[in-house]
Amino acid sequence: MKGWMVRGFLGLLFTLVSWAQQVPAQMCGTWSYLRGGQGSIMSTRRLTLHPNGTYEYYSESSSSGPNGGAYGNDQASGTWYVQGNVIIAQSQKEGLMQLPFSMYPNENGYVVLEIDGDVYVR
Repeated sequence: MKGWMVRGFLGLLFTLVSWAQQVPAQMCGTWSYLRGGQGSIMSTRRLTLHPNGTYEYYSESSSSGPNGGAYGNDQASGTWYVQGNVIIAQSQKEGLMQLPFSMYPNENGYVVLEIDGDVYVR
């Protein structure tokens, strides 16, 4: 193959890979999820999506009842990108995850990030 053909092919390949693995700027930042009010169960999550394609995730939950209570937390980190309306995330702990998402304004006009049915706010 001629040099210009190789460079052209590699450029096209790089463009296709870059297009397929997008990290949209509007999704970058820290997102929070809070669930409570159902009896004595409380759950919070924090997801930070970085523009360099890495993420950090932290969650904690607690519950209490007549026989005592329980508390747990979890954290993970890894890489992420978007293909269509799916977040592709990879972590050593969880492996490869494909999470459907959408972004839209809530009733107060703030943009929310819904991931796999859970609504996160900034």
